[in-house]
Amino acid sequence: MYDRYGADRAALFAEYKLTLEEQDYIETMNVGALFEMGVQPQLLAPFAGRENIAWPDYIKGMETPGPLRERES
Repeated sequence: MYDRYGADRAALFAEYKLTLEEQDYIETMNVGALFEMGVQPQLLAPFAGRENIAWPDYIKGMETPGPLRERES
């Protein structure tokens, strides 16, 4: 799945019928907002790590929702 995320993110998002809001939260690594939407933090943590989000930044993002990176063009 992670390979598909890197190769064709738009197709993967479409397949799972993600809203634009959900897509934005994923692309900007807004882990706090994803958590508030019900995503399990035990799934978010490894995903954030694979996206090069440092552990202190992940914890900060969980405490104060907001983008941890810029949206890709």
